[in-house]
Amino acid sequence: MKDNKIYKNITEGTGLIDHYVYREIVYWIIKKINPDINPNIITLVSLVYAMSSALVIVSGHVIIGSLMYMFFNVFDLMDGAIARIYNKKSTFGAFIDGLIDLIGELCVLLSLGIYFNIIQIFLILLIYILFTHYISTRKKWIYNSKELQKNMLDYAKKPILFGVLAITRNDFRKLVILLGAVLNSWELILSYFFILYSISLVYCLIIDGN
Repeated sequence: MKDNKIYKNITEGTGLIDHYVYREIVYWIIKKINPDINPNIITLVSLVYAMSSALVIVSGHVIIGSLMYMFFNVFDLMDGAIARIYNKKSTFGAFIDGLIDLIGELCVLLSLGIYFNIIQIFLILLIYILFTHYISTRKKWIYNSKELQKNMLDYAKKPILFGVLAITRNDFRKLVILLGAVLNSWELILSYFFILYSISLVYCLIIDGN
């Protein structure tokens, strides 16, 4: 029987793989580790893990590196869960969590650009991603708003919205990277991330405008 105190503090509905696979892994790990651990340490370990995935990709093992990166979300779910369970939440922790998510993604995308020998094109994508994040951050700062991630399972009865949420979540991004690696298709990865961040930019500027 699951410990409800732990399980309910592992964020739900962040993505289908997150919800049905990684939450179970995170629950098992939290049951085993020392409760005194600082969640920020987990966050920093996740950065090392993402950079290790990127190095594996650059070394020529693109499928292995992409598969490694698929499990980055285990760390991403775990640090927040530990912070909530053991009352170790902090503004700094929330800040570096989001920052390291971004840095990890950029490192892996950059490594893919190096692997596919189209670094210039991927650098343009990275600049576009950073621009989108900058616009989003500025908007939140100006309007003093806080982004709340929707639990996608709440929209299960709205198949179109549910589908859109599913294919734009963090876990699906990593799945696209793995699929692109398996198919040896940088075009798939590049197209997906360009469309994803274009949707994010439009949502930030128009749909979610204040």
